[in-house]
Amino acid sequence: MAAADAGEEPDAGPSNEVLADERGELRLVVPLRDGAKQSVTLEWTDTRYELQIDGTSAKLEWAGSVVSHRRACQALLDQNRARISDAQKLEGPAKVSAAEATRLPKLGVCQPAGLGSWALSLTRLAGAGEGAARALAFDLEIVRIDIEGKRVAAPFGTIEVAPGGLAISSLTVYDFDDDGNDELIVPYELNALVAGAKPAALSPVWTFSNGAVSAYSKAPSLSGGLGVEHLDFDMRPDIGSYGPFVAWLGADCGAKSCPSRVTGPKFYFHSEQDGSFSATDAGAKAALGRACSQKPAAIVATTGSGLNVAQTAKNLVCARVLGAARDALASELAAKRADLCGGAATCALSSAFEAWLDAELPAEVGSAAKP
Repeated sequence: MAAADAGEEPDAGPSNEVLADERGELRLVVPLRDGAKQSVTLEWTDTRYELQIDGTSAKLEWAGSVVSHRRACQALLDQNRARISDAQKLEGPAKVSAAEATRLPKLGVCQPAGLGSWALSLTRLAGAGEGAARALAFDLEIVRIDIEGKRVAAPFGTIEVAPGGLAISSLTVYDFDDDGNDELIVPYELNALVAGAKPAALSPVWTFSNGAVSAYSKAPSLSGGLGVEHLDFDMRPDIGSYGPFVAWLGADCGAKSCPSRVTGPKFYFHSEQDGSFSATDAGAKAALGRACSQKPAAIVATTGSGLNVAQTAKNLVCARVLGAARDALASELAAKRADLCGGAATCALSSAFEAWLDAELPAEVGSAAKP
């Protein structure tokens, strides 16, 4: 952006359309003169900016800063805070304690996206059970607020976790299908579930089209959590997930020290140019291959202090990814059940690993040489 020389005309196309130059760069010549004031709207297919010119200075602002949009986002945030406050006024096990409330993720926060914003919003929060069976239930919705402050929403789903068991990272937006509307990825992790609970099957990507919010049809099917990854330099957000290889354990899982959650390695879903995601293209398989670079010499990993649960979980899934035979893996788990279960005939940890033997692999990388 530069000031215009005297008598120089702004370089604009027909109908006030500002065109990119041969290098793909947008250049706008602005007449900066003492006492001159002007407001210029710059609009793309999916976003809008306001250029405020005041004398010899100029400021470019996203049009989402307009009062109606800002007020709608603040109202959504206030609504979420009120619902959390209301949950602390409930009676009995449904009441959410002050300590539990401090461990809740941030909800109702607007993420700018083109001509509007996305948000993940709370519609209901309540507790249930006590002690080891204590759980919090979240009813959540995906919200889209347009530039004029109009709100539309669709249910995200119900998540039940142990207190502190839900983590939500910053929302990520990108126009995956190149239709002029940004899609939304909700990166979340279920770090602790109550024993016996099953994770909700939630759509990882959402879209806004024809005035409605809906699950993005080209997204992969995932449950149990996901994160945003960047497998290459194409600027398109990719997805990482543990797929079906996640187990939420109680204190009596069998091992001497039981983590609240155990996982295999991450699988990757690479964003394709057509708006879809692939777990089996070169980029996704290369990332998985780095996580599972060679077949483990043994599945069950032990150290001087006992069973290494996390390494055992990774070994088991990587062995499958690298083409190990199911029967061989099942035989080793059976032979090492005493290590997995602290001498007991069976336990939650061994049952989880045995279930992983038959879970569908999102991708494989083929055989690899043993170390």
